Amino acid sequence: RFHAEQAAAGSSVMPSSSTVSSAVVRPFDEVYDIKGSADDKLLYERGRRIAESHKRCYRVGWMICEATYRCMIPPTRQCYLAGKYRARVMQFYVEKEDRDMLLRTMERDVAWLEQHGLMDYSLVVARSFAHSREEAVSCVDADMATTTAAAAFTDDYKRFSPLAAAASERNLGTRAPPLVCHTSEGRYEMCHVGLIDYLQKWTFHKQVAHLIKASVAPRPISTIPPRAYARQFLNDMHSRWTIIE
Repeated sequence: RFHAEQAAAGSSVMPSSSTVSSAVVRPFDEVYDIKGSADDKLLYERGRRIAESHKRCYRVGWMICEATYRCMIPPTRQCYLAGKYRARVMQFYVEKEDRDMLLRTMERDVAWLEQHGLMDYSLVVARSFAHSREEAVSCVDADMATTTAAAAFTDDYKRFSPLAAAASERNLGTRAPPLVCHTSEGRYEMCHVGLIDYLQKWTFHKQVAHLIKASVAPRPISTIPPRAYARQFLNDMHSRWTIIE
């Protein structure tokens, strides 16, 4: 997984196995999976996993219900749809310096992914909320206490990714401090972010899936060629990460 890592030599993004841990210290309030498409979804809310409930072609009844009487949709499906809608419209507020760093590192690494013909990756965003500066500082300290001393990458992994090799050589930790901002509502928001699921090639099966989804799936779709995926993903990131006023 990739995550923003601020170090003395400057900001970088690197693969890591623990961008967002399974809440060793405390659960995150929200965790989003963002692709910049209709496949965006809410994964966790207040530490509770949102069950995935997909509308498959053989579930004709669900399709009819969603097109007519939404009240007849099963509760798990309604919850899943509500989470997808929230994820699709969610705005993340950060300080200007953090936004510049985040977008700069994402642009560089998305270019690297595009160069290697990779697509269908996501940005995972894990958010925590605090109602005072003291609580926010305590949460950040607790998060960083779980940081591993150094990144441990296998030789094969380092050969695959120049970013992993660079991180290993610089002896960087495997988790970065969260992005923290003080919102106009008076609360503090802390975000851990990272690129995940980034090893998907543009295969023949993906090309077939593209033809099917382009005909029937909600737009924008995520099964598109690497160059188009990179452009769609970055356009969404630029509009989604907002400078706090």
